[in-house]
Amino acid sequence: MEHTGERFAPGQQGNIELEHLHRYISAGSLCVGKDVLEIGVGDGYGASILARIARNVTGLDLSVDAIHSAQQTYGSERLEFRTGSALGIPLETASVDVVVSLNATGWREAPEAMMAEIKRVLRSDGVLVMSYSDGCNAPEAQFEAFAKAHFAHVSLHGPRIGRQQDLGDPTHLIAVASDSSAPSKLASGAFDWSARDLAPRHELASDVTSARLKEDDETLVALRVQLTDSLARVTRLEAEEKELRAALTNVGASAARLSAAVESYRSSFSWRITAPLRVTLRLLRRAKRLAAVPYRIVRGASTASYTPVKDLQRTTNGFVSTGDDPQFSVAAGWSGIRPGWALIELEIESGQMPLSPVVYAFAGDNGEQVFSFPITGYVKGLERRLIVLPAGVRSLRFDPVDRSDVHFAIKRLNVRSISKLGLVREGYTSLDSEQRGLLIKETLRGNLHAVKSLVRGGVVGKYDKGEYRAWVELYDTLTPDDIVRIRELGDALAQKPLISVLMPVYNPRPKYLRKALDSVLAQTYPNWELCIADDASTNPEVRTVLEEYMAKDGRIKVTFREKNGHISASSNSALELVTGEFIALMDHDDAIPAHALFAVAEEINTHPQVDMIYTDEDKIDEDDNRHDPYFKSDWNQELFYSQNFVAHMGIYRASIVKKIKGFRIGFEGSQDYDFVLRFLLHTQASRIRHIPHVLYHWRIFPGVTSFSTDNPDKSVNTAHRALVEYFEQAEPGAEVVPIEQFPSWWRVKRQAPARPPRVSLIVPTRDRLDVLQVAISGLLNETEYESLEVVIVDNESVERETLEYFELIKQDPRVKVLRVEGAFNFSKLNNLAAKIATGSLLGFVNNDIKVIHPGWLTELVTQASQRNVGAVGAKLYYANDTIQHAGVVLGLYGVAAHGHRHFPRNSVGYFGRPMLVQNVSAVTAACMLVPKHVFDEVGGYNEKNLSVGYNDVDLCLKIREAGYDIVFTPFAELYHLESVSRGENLSPAQIERDARERTYMLSRWGGEIAHDPFYSPNLTLNSEDYRLAFPPRAPKSWKTP
Repeated sequence: MEHTGERFAPGQQGNIELEHLHRYISAGSLCVGKDVLEIGVGDGYGASILARIARNVTGLDLSVDAIHSAQQTYGSERLEFRTGSALGIPLETASVDVVVSLNATGWREAPEAMMAEIKRVLRSDGVLVMSYSDGCNAPEAQFEAFAKAHFAHVSLHGPRIGRQQDLGDPTHLIAVASDSSAPSKLASGAFDWSARDLAPRHELASDVTSARLKEDDETLVALRVQLTDSLARVTRLEAEEKELRAALTNVGASAARLSAAVESYRSSFSWRITAPLRVTLRLLRRAKRLAAVPYRIVRGASTASYTPVKDLQRTTNGFVSTGDDPQFSVAAGWSGIRPGWALIELEIESGQMPLSPVVYAFAGDNGEQVFSFPITGYVKGLERRLIVLPAGVRSLRFDPVDRSDVHFAIKRLNVRSISKLGLVREGYTSLDSEQRGLLIKETLRGNLHAVKSLVRGGVVGKYDKGEYRAWVELYDTLTPDDIVRIRELGDALAQKPLISVLMPVYNPRPKYLRKALDSVLAQTYPNWELCIADDASTNPEVRTVLEEYMAKDGRIKVTFREKNGHISASSNSALELVTGEFIALMDHDDAIPAHALFAVAEEINTHPQVDMIYTDEDKIDEDDNRHDPYFKSDWNQELFYSQNFVAHMGIYRASIVKKIKGFRIGFEGSQDYDFVLRFLLHTQASRIRHIPHVLYHWRIFPGVTSFSTDNPDKSVNTAHRALVEYFEQAEPGAEVVPIEQFPSWWRVKRQAPARPPRVSLIVPTRDRLDVLQVAISGLLNETEYESLEVVIVDNESVERETLEYFELIKQDPRVKVLRVEGAFNFSKLNNLAAKIATGSLLGFVNNDIKVIHPGWLTELVTQASQRNVGAVGAKLYYANDTIQHAGVVLGLYGVAAHGHRHFPRNSVGYFGRPMLVQNVSAVTAACMLVPKHVFDEVGGYNEKNLSVGYNDVDLCLKIREAGYDIVFTPFAELYHLESVSRGENLSPAQIERDARERTYMLSRWGGEIAHDPFYSPNLTLNSEDYRLAFPPRAPKSWKTP
């Protein structure tokens, strides 16, 4: 890296971006239709550029994690990535036409060996494209000589990169070498180094300067407006500079006096100590105050200034608004403003709260592009919000309130851009110790993608209230080009199903009804109909609006009910208008984004047998500000029984909707939940699809109640009745009870088997009798389940007390002790125990488990006895009552980890996930129940490749591969002290073993790890706290990879 310049990944900006793009564009001119090898591929971005024009591209890199990330992100039929070194290229002799080495360092570290390998894989007429950076320690001449020593024909090239008002010299050279003939000229982005002439370049710089001066003239008027304020600030800074110089002089004098006082203190006797000590403390306090002056001055110079420009009048203590649109012009500090990440800092005092402060950014040639950043929810105190300033940002404005006669004082107002270094600093300081350790590890591995994600996730997480707004700005705002592309894709769909949007209406505010209707009219996908039933609204303006829109577009159909019948009856009236193949449900004041119905149609084309589709959703306030997103799991039947996560937006096959006769009268408030439950009886999980994009905006704010949920108590009662009636058909005998803290969430209590199956609890251990006794006593004496046996697997315990305990405990007929010699191999220990187990259910339990409730095993047995369940995991806590396990998430930290780890015991977590029974991809073997026939069917644990780590995840993935479900239940709770008898994996051998096991998991389960169906691709893989992913991994067909 130090010899070749920084590697580049999408999202980096500035000279690095230009340099790397120039290199690949230049190299690409030689790769058209060729077989290409790139050495030092990094995250694969450059290779993906070459793959667009080459016949085939192979990317090579030493980093296993980089190769895995690149393959997942860019891998295609024409582009593959392999782990390997330039000193041992894993390709056949004479197999490539072009070798591209823009990032490799081998030419400095082992030049002859690297060049021998390159020439081996090149065909006779092959070409080498190699880069040299001005950051190298070797001179340019040495680089040129090195290339010419191995190839008959060599030419050097450099890039044209503009910098400010001049053209800087090239920061890197590209050598093009071949034995067959003189290499071709590169793309126009590069020029011959040997023939370069600086005079034309400086002539061009002069032209550029003239053009930019002309542009500056156009903004001169605007600059004059700020001139007075700037001169005043200069005067103030000059005064502060004088203060600084005086302060520094005083600091020096104070330091001298402090030194003398300290010397006096050292030489005094005990009764005289207090006098110099008092002097010392006094001088220290004064020195501290004086030393802080430089920091205050620098900070003041970097703080934005604000000038009242409209509807504002100064008062003794601040300002008063004299109209309903007061405005301040905001001038950034000396560092200025620029596109990208920025931080708003605001503190206002007023006795007339709440306020509604908004920061505006103006971009474009004349500032015609306006971007607003509301400080929603501001009450008092210092508020910090993270925002993303738009490209071409020119100026800022601050509107403190939206009404007249409000008195307020601005204690702090600042908008400061955050540099890349600042982002790293902000992100790093926000990470906990474990995440910082991971950041260092990934940095050493060269996994830049993971490092970048960790830092960005940390910095946005530090300012939670602005996190989603930043995410939306970056990743979920359609551009004009996106709209064009989406329309093209929609036109190209093989099937264009008619989608009927069903909308019951009753007395919405006309403003929001119009917004709902406009959002449907704005759809890029044209084959829809909007079927509306007005439920005898008492506001005559509602009818006026509906008739207006009906006349505007023939796809809008409206029926006006003569009598109010509430949501179910109204929805059924709208259903009578439906002629489409699929029905989408929408409330009368909500909104859908322009690509919503296209995404639905695209999903139907991809999965033509689909019966039901649901999407992610968020909420919008009265000003259309988006917040509170719900990024959902793929179809998760157990979670759906616990909460109606389908909600918005649901799309259903019309034939089934009509078969179940739409919505049931009497289930108002939970009519959607009842509707989906009855719908499920006529389809299957394989015909249910989830689109992981926010395609529905649920309008919710104080004073507005949805037509469908206007009676919360009734909603809970009808939801309970709907679930009870569903389970009477689907699972007779199941009891539905509300979660105590959240009565709108549910627990389905199934009946335990009439004849309790025998459970074999397998406990591997080595000494540590103090924890083992607690665990075994809990299993035998504190567990209410009677049909059990305990198999203790003794892996070379040596302590006398432990061996005596084994002799004593195996006298209990429920206990077996199996002695296994050899190095610790968790998989082998459990496999051997499973062979002698007599139970039809195998329970894998760590030796540091502590029972909390006696019914824990009954809950696990009940869940494991359900049809198609292959494994069940318990909820585990650390000794400090924080969560240790609430289900495993694939992909976290590269392979898998526990979601919600370290959350408080009773935490709701992400939309209740730690509190609810649900399907997951894996659970921990610290406490896991598996039917023995399932365990045998999948071959048990992997002793060969996974002796210590990830063996439980591998087992669960094999169980899912065999077609079984994995279930997590929070109603089996235990303490877990986590491997206290084994210690941490910190030795070199253990670190090497962990690397091998990670590599195996990625090679065996790479596809599954890349997409956990029960964890949204819009959530981070760099922490267990369900933060947003920056960037998200959800694919978008309208975006070029």
